[in-house]
Amino acid sequence: MIIIALADIHGFMDYFEQDNTEFCRELNNADAVVIAGDITNFKGRQEAQRVLSKIRCFNENVFAVPGNCDLPGVDEYMRSEGINLNCNRIDSGGVTFTGLGSLLPCSRHGNDDTAESDSQTCIEHIAAMTADSKTVVFVSHKPACDTKVDRIGGGHYSGSMAVRFFIESYQPALAVSGHIHEAAGTDRIGKTTLVNPGSLREGSYAHIELNGETVKTDIRFAG
Repeated sequence: MIIIALADIHGFMDYFEQDNTEFCRELNNADAVVIAGDITNFKGRQEAQRVLSKIRCFNENVFAVPGNCDLPGVDEYMRSEGINLNCNRIDSGGVTFTGLGSLLPCSRHGNDDTAESDSQTCIEHIAAMTADSKTVVFVSHKPACDTKVDRIGGGHYSGSMAVRFFIESYQPALAVSGHIHEAAGTDRIGKTTLVNPGSLREGSYAHIELNGETVKTDIRFAG
């Protein structure tokens, strides 16, 4: 299975305007497109529809989670379209896709303890929901904490303990996350390949080949 992973689009659509680019051809030829949140830049349903409708012109198999810069209408729109992975399961091409969106809006005053507690509840639901799945792709906005895909300036980390717990405990084949624009790249936790495609607003995305438990990843640039 070929997966194109996107994150942190923030409503920026210039890379989707020329159908003849390599990026657009890869979107068209992929088996699935996954989006790890921040589809909009603090906007809601109408903006999500604009962005996602354009992407789905290239590929109908688009699955996503909301990010901390997406207003509640984004989550609601994706759920109405049947493409929302947030605390949900969607099977496609013999692969189970599931995920965890950001549960609190972007704010310096956000309560991380509350977010982690809510995330843990969702993680337990996801674990039960995907227990019978052979190959799992887990998509979250926040990355697993203390990993290369979580690193911010100065060598600090700001990822999620709940996401890391799920990956360590249930070992999905692939875990895609966003949020940390400067941490584009890959890492591993046990058998799980971690991928941060970087911010598409800045031109970065990931081309992923998934064959059972074998994952090959390449960070590419749309610009």
